[in-house]
Amino acid sequence: MSVKLNVRGWVKMVKSILLSMLVVAINVTNLYSCDVKAEIETAFYSLVVDVETKNEFIPSQTKVLSVQWDGKTLVVDVSKEIGDYGGGTAIEHEIMCQLLNTAFSIQEVEVFTLLIEGEEKYLPEGTEILNYTRQRYLNNVARY
Repeated sequence: MSVKLNVRGWVKMVKSILLSMLVVAINVTNLYSCDVKAEIETAFYSLVVDVETKNEFIPSQTKVLSVQWDGKTLVVDVSKEIGDYGGGTAIEHEIMCQLLNTAFSIQEVEVFTLLIEGEEKYLPEGTEILNYTRQRYLNNVARY
């Protein structure tokens, strides 16, 4: 009887330890995810607001409306003013590159989508950034 009781006690203790370890792992993951989201938000808000890091091609009136992060996919919603750069494929290409460089500078980002006013829209010259993968980004960077 005492051996059964000790085994049951041991099993209960192991379950309790494993459950505690799982809770700690979940909390660490959540903290890490929050840190990554904060890093992403800082990078994108700096891109359109901070005078020192602001890209000269992105119109100054452009605002970041929201940043959504699920641990792999990043969705950034910007204001319609992103299209107020005056046109031209070269400028639009520079805007796209700056957005992609910013997104994929965060190591955890695997997929990036840019929304304009909450919708999947083209920039004036026809560029869209929807479900743009890190692999596609790396392949394109290698070409330039």
